[in-house]
Amino acid sequence: MKIRHKRYGAVESKEWGNVIKIVDSEDHNYSGRIININQNNQTSTHFHSNKHKTFYVLSGTLIIDIIEPDTAEVMSYEIDSEETFEIEQNVAHRLRAVDSGVTVIEISTYHHDNDVYRVQPLN
Repeated sequence: MKIRHKRYGAVESKEWGNVIKIVDSEDHNYSGRIININQNNQTSTHFHSNKHKTFYVLSGTLIIDIIEPDTAEVMSYEIDSEETFEIEQNVAHRLRAVDSGVTVIEISTYHHDNDVYRVQPLN
């Protein structure tokens, strides 16, 4: 049995808020992060070829804009506190906080920095 203790929890500041890495295990193909988005801010629009993720909203209301792969239509989903939302691979999306800040847990397959593809927003 291996017992590993790694020092995660460092805050990575972003222009829209911050990300706190809880775990990133390439060996076991999972990752966990806490994402904080400041009021009236948003992430870039991006997608992942390999990463599959689920968001759980801890506080606030998260707006997720999805670019539908078949039609390129932008669909917005409002995710309230204690609700989840799943995003499959190759689906362009961005996360937004409007009325207040938002705190979200992201649970996903392993995060590779080279698996983040930024796209230009359509609106």
